[in-house]
Amino acid sequence: MRTVPIRRTTKEDLIRERRFNASYAGGIFHFALGQTLNDLDSEILGAGTTSSIYNPKVLSNQCSASVVKVQNGRDQIQVGWRVDPILYGDTRTRFFSLFKACTTQFFNTRCPRFVIVNTQIPLDTVYLTSTPGHIFDQTFFIQRDLKNGRWWLRVGRDFKQICFWPPELFTGLKGFASQAAWVGEAFSSVPTFPPMGSGHFPGLVNTNKDAYCIRV
Repeated sequence: MRTVPIRRTTKEDLIRERRFNASYAGGIFHFALGQTLNDLDSEILGAGTTSSIYNPKVLSNQCSASVVKVQNGRDQIQVGWRVDPILYGDTRTRFFSLFKACTTQFFNTRCPRFVIVNTQIPLDTVYLTSTPGHIFDQTFFIQRDLKNGRWWLRVGRDFKQICFWPPELFTGLKGFASQAAWVGEAFSSVPTFPPMGSGHFPGLVNTNKDAYCIRV
């Protein structure tokens, strides 16, 4: 019998989640993004990218992330990597997913009726991160199954299935997505902001320090 890895929720996790909601309500986000037009007549079946993975330096009340997302109305699915001491209690770079439906949101395995199918790649995995000349990346893909309406999270160049969100969780995303976006995100509840990606501006000659999202 196969088992699926699920990170155990501790008392400290629950305390951090309460702090997370309070902290994010009082802070400011900066975004760098590319996105499709938000068209309610669109029939977007998914979105994906291959993103280089870094460990941007953040303070205890900051976050930095690389995100691909689909949405329709107030429903969203986000996947990617993030450095988030508010949520995790450390500054390591982790694989994450975020589900939003109306005013409800859940990270990773906290979502009710969320189904994990992969026994080898748990959400919250800590990633190896890139350094100049040694680039690590990961492919993230969100896909809607036309047969049953499930939204799948897939990773890797071979698009391994990790988990799915059933259509019953959604209102807008019960059907197609109306918009897809590829986002660099930085959050802070203090006046200074953490870097996004590698923390370096794009190089004109030497691109070894550049962050990227490719195969969009």
